[in-house]
Amino acid sequence: MLVRRTQDPDFWQQFRPNQEDIEHAYELVTETGRPMSGEEIARSVAFRRIHRERERVKTLLEQGRFYRPSESYSEGEEIVFPALEFAAGTVVGKREGEWPGHSPFRVISVRMEDATREFASEYAQPHVLNEVAAVASGVDEGAPAEAIFEQSRRPIMEAISEGLVAAQEMGFARFDGQWLVRGMMPDIHVGYLNLAEAIIEVAWEQGKTEKAGQRPLSTDEILEQIGLEDSPAVVARFALALALSRDDRFVDVGSGNEHLWLLRRLVPAHVFEIPARLEYEPIAFSMEAIPTDSLNLVWAIPDELSSMASSGPRADTSADSVEFALPYSHWRAGTIPVAAGIAALLPHREDGISVLTLVDELDGERFTVWVSHKDRYVSDLSEWYKRYEVPSGAFLSLSRTGEPDVLRLGFRGKKRTQREYVRMAVVSEDALTFEIRRQPMSVEFDDTMIMLDDSHQASDRLWRAATSERRPLTEILRAVFGELAKLSPQGTVHFTTLYSAVNVLRRCPPEPILAELSLDWRYVGV
Repeated sequence: MLVRRTQDPDFWQQFRPNQEDIEHAYELVTETGRPMSGEEIARSVAFRRIHRERERVKTLLEQGRFYRPSESYSEGEEIVFPALEFAAGTVVGKREGEWPGHSPFRVISVRMEDATREFASEYAQPHVLNEVAAVASGVDEGAPAEAIFEQSRRPIMEAISEGLVAAQEMGFARFDGQWLVRGMMPDIHVGYLNLAEAIIEVAWEQGKTEKAGQRPLSTDEILEQIGLEDSPAVVARFALALALSRDDRFVDVGSGNEHLWLLRRLVPAHVFEIPARLEYEPIAFSMEAIPTDSLNLVWAIPDELSSMASSGPRADTSADSVEFALPYSHWRAGTIPVAAGIAALLPHREDGISVLTLVDELDGERFTVWVSHKDRYVSDLSEWYKRYEVPSGAFLSLSRTGEPDVLRLGFRGKKRTQREYVRMAVVSEDALTFEIRRQPMSVEFDDTMIMLDDSHQASDRLWRAATSERRPLTEILRAVFGELAKLSPQGTVHFTTLYSAVNVLRRCPPEPILAELSLDWRYVGV
């Protein structure tokens, strides 16, 4: 069975668009009159290639002009070569050939897509390629174009994208996976960008006094005040978004396919830098060392660095609310981890930041927080934690409100403040120790996770020392385990408590701790 080149997956793995492909893409975009996705363009180019090859082979099949060494060919004649994946070429020259011990023959020069090559013709002796006529009727019709594209979607799209970028003379512009030709776009000069800056700033300041709160503006909202009526809305939107994305004054804080714009200078500087308490230097550990029956210990902790939390029972992406115990590191950083079920309620992006409005469940007050997607945390909750004296280990809740990017934030409050026994991290002679003290508490908490500081300054001093000295996890674990064991008559320590204590000295997700416990004979699970 003979198979056309475009039916072979290997052809698409090595595919590179030629000038005709790029010109087809140019005509496609200009004739469509709107931004087109890379997938739309790649599909059209691939379909054209498949269709044209099928039609060419069909025509040549009808004419019977497959290459056979026994036949004679004239200059200017087109021939198809089944043995070369149905490559086609045009005869551009002929000469006498000589092969000792063989009958006389002639050599034809054929100009093909990649180069000019030579082939034998008028060769009288038997040759396997002379039998092509017998199998020509067996040319494989092959899979539909859509099936071929789906099978090789990724390499085709990557090749087309690279080709469009390289074709600078064509003037392709790309934004958010969409392509447009620059000649179709309105000129977004600096005057328009200055106007956009003023529009965004005014809207942000007005949000301070409005019930809806501060929020960024969409491209369409900015466009409404700028104008650009002479261009189709979809083209103007693309051009403006592209210009905003290339100007350092603006930052895109939208999620998904929605682009929301804010001025970089309106974003607190610390939003672009991960809080020190959340910085993590990866710790090598063996996943195989973690017993399967201990996974519930990992799943119980909302840690954004956990690689296993996303597969746990808390990772319900359809829930409208989630409750979690606040980890020590995030309590100190004034943040919320973007982990497990929490992430399902937040805007989704691979990197960058998003603006989120939180509504205080107690008084309805709205305040702005920031989602850092790459490092997976929500910042700017320090003041809220202080207002309600929220401790680490406190049970917090997030729930949807029906408004986009607006969530309700609450906690489990006690009916009245009570003095309760809680765990306290105490620095004694440059060593971390722990005590159980009675403290006034107005917020319900997970008693295995709670970890208060006797002195933030003293704890931070030990944390900085452990970080600068790069104290190994094994050493930290042994030290804090020994101190925590003193608080229990049985000398036992809950895993979640151990996790909180380790994070006083070094940022660490639960898996390395659990792996170390499982491998070290000094620790025994009870």
